[in-house]
Amino acid sequence: TICSADEALAHRAVEAGATKSVIWALGAEDLSEAQFLEQDALFCAYALLSTEQGQEQLAPTSGTGGGGVDGHMLPGLAASAVARALREDSCEAAMWGMRIFERICQRPVKSD
Repeated sequence: TICSADEALAHRAVEAGATKSVIWALGAEDLSEAQFLEQDALFCAYALLSTEQGQEQLAPTSGTGGGGVDGHMLPGLAASAVARALREDSCEAAMWGMRIFERICQRPVKSD
């Protein structure tokens, strides 16, 4: 995958606001039936989580949300997407959703 192979590309995407787009795409009720869009948003979230800034915005360790994105929403949005993917037999979307949780869980917790 491009963003997994090139962390610099993922970093530039985070700086350009891609984390907001991912949260919007996964959270937009009108898009909940768009399987391929949801799958792509899950992939993008996974790729963006490869950067420290992406992790701070999408999966903050504190309640502040890091860079102002509603990052605390990503785990719930990913869980909903995985549940939908499993019901609809969309293995690839479910896989990307689970990989998001893997990235979040592997992240070192900063002590304050």
